[in-house]
Amino acid sequence: MPVSVDTLPEGFRPTSPEDRLPALLAYGLAAAAGTPRPDEAPARRAEAGRALEEWAYRHLHNQAETLRREGAREALAGLRQPPGFGKLVLAGLVSLLLAALIGWGALRLGLLPYLHPQLPG
Repeated sequence: MPVSVDTLPEGFRPTSPEDRLPALLAYGLAAAAGTPRPDEAPARRAEAGRALEEWAYRHLHNQAETLRREGAREALAGLRQPPGFGKLVLAGLVSLLLAALIGWGALRLGLLPYLHPQLPG
């Protein structure tokens, strides 16, 4: 059954619009524990304040984690796919062919003695 702010016991009534949520939570905690009495209102308000602070901290932490995950996902989406196994093997073979061509050209032109003095020319 919904409770109006005007029908709350004296110690549980909010003193300002910003105090409405902690006051209602304090009343709810007192009602869940038994019969809400005005003398336990300060203790219940302190408990409600702690509960709201803990909830706000968890909510902020979860939001920060969600933002971090979304940022990492966007950063990974902007990257290209890495080369596959076939491309890497082909690149290795092309580099070996290029090295062989350079060596053959140096041998045909008689440039090997200039590259290393102990090689036969």
